[in-house]
Amino acid sequence: MAAAQAQIPRIQAQERQRIQQQGLGRPVISTEFKEHRLVAVGNRMFFSRTAKTFADFLVEYLGTVIDREWGNAELAKSEADMHPVAVWYRKTVLHRQNYAGTPGEVYSAPSIGASRALLDLGYNLYLLEHNAELRDRLIDRLKHPDQFLGALSEIRVAGMFVRAGYKIEFEDEDDGGRTHCEYTVTRQETGRQFSVEVKTRHWVAFPEEDNSGRALVRRHVARLARNALGKQADHDRIVFVELAMPHRGPVDAGAWWMASAEAGVAAADRTLAQPGIEPPSAIVVVSNHSQHLQLDTEHIGVGFVLTGTGASEFKGKKVGTLREAVEFQRRNADFLALWESIQKHREIPTTFDGSNPYLAFGEHPQRFLIGERMAVPGDDGATVEAVLEDAVAMPTQQSVTGIFRSDDGKRFIVQAPMTDAELQAYAEHPDTFFGVVKPQRNPKGPLDWFNFFFEIHGKQSKEQLLRACANARLPDLEQLEKLSQEELATTYCERMANAVMARSNAQAAAQ
Repeated sequence: MAAAQAQIPRIQAQERQRIQQQGLGRPVISTEFKEHRLVAVGNRMFFSRTAKTFADFLVEYLGTVIDREWGNAELAKSEADMHPVAVWYRKTVLHRQNYAGTPGEVYSAPSIGASRALLDLGYNLYLLEHNAELRDRLIDRLKHPDQFLGALSEIRVAGMFVRAGYKIEFEDEDDGGRTHCEYTVTRQETGRQFSVEVKTRHWVAFPEEDNSGRALVRRHVARLARNALGKQADHDRIVFVELAMPHRGPVDAGAWWMASAEAGVAAADRTLAQPGIEPPSAIVVVSNHSQHLQLDTEHIGVGFVLTGTGASEFKGKKVGTLREAVEFQRRNADFLALWESIQKHREIPTTFDGSNPYLAFGEHPQRFLIGERMAVPGDDGATVEAVLEDAVAMPTQQSVTGIFRSDDGKRFIVQAPMTDAELQAYAEHPDTFFGVVKPQRNPKGPLDWFNFFFEIHGKQSKEQLLRACANARLPDLEQLEKLSQEELATTYCERMANAVMARSNAQAAAQ
């Protein structure tokens, strides 16, 4: 029993790391058997002799889903006449050949637009089949040149919802008696449902970064948003508008089209408003994915604008107190779980089991894993067997420092260098680097600090919270005692966050 309990922190860390990579959908189900990689997708089993990484599998899976015979026929054409997916595949293969090493060994290559577009499509199709359903009609639309971009966006958005822990149900497209959104999504944690509509702009000529181009973006976003809001919806609405145009400028800078996109949604809102009638309430996300247009480009930016129509709380910019921000966050927790997932889960997993990709392949020296026995130098320099109790990474110094306990109860400190792979692994997953969950936080504002404190104190008993309030010397203990546990936890964490921000602001002013 003691040995089993000792493994619980390790299992918790592994699961946390897997979710950070794969999201909240069904985990990747895979194993190796007789030199084959087996992967279960929905109710089907796939076999591969060559897939070393999850990305390898996705390329093979995509060929199976879209139909290899159709794909080979497309690849036989000139590149100008090929279907976009065939072009992506061809360019990806040629790009990888420039970086391939020893046959059978895993190697890395920078991502370009073609490989990103190919893997994104494969991953989102996989997520649909593994978590919901993969409709033949959707695949047929992918193959149709005039419907390709729209189907691509619907599949991408569905993948976003899956990773955020939502269940997807497609609307009945054969029901001609009414209009339909694309699908209904249900957040599995709470049961909250949304009706989702996805619109994509098909450009004849892409707008330029000038007044004319901004007006064009505003006009087309307004039209697409109006069309989306015209669909009948059974639940609260979420509308996605995809611009699908090239990205220009720095990757991390605010793109020129964003203000125009938000203005376009506002214009649709005004147009739909009638005397005495509120326009439909919806959360609206305008996005721009451009990898399919910049096939040879590395580090392609992806942009998102979040706004709303009608009575949506997401319409317009909000300014208020920390408590108002906390209440907004709680009222909109279901959508914000999706929004957080969109920010976090942009990368495609490399490994099947959620292991750190920088340490999963090749040979690496023994790592510092909390709770493990290691042979390390003792106080006198002699090698001793000891258990690692705690550790901290110092990437700027390229080293780790651990606190060890020997069998005779003595504790001592050992410092060791970090390899390049370990530095990359720590940057990828700092809170699970030592084999247990050690959250590494960098709150950037009062709401981040509130969430940090609430994660620690939110589930404490009222008695524990009152003791914490007393230790913090809060002056109104008698009033705090009258609050419910939830309100007391909220008040305590709010004050802690405000105190941290006040101290930080004072230090900044002093400097």
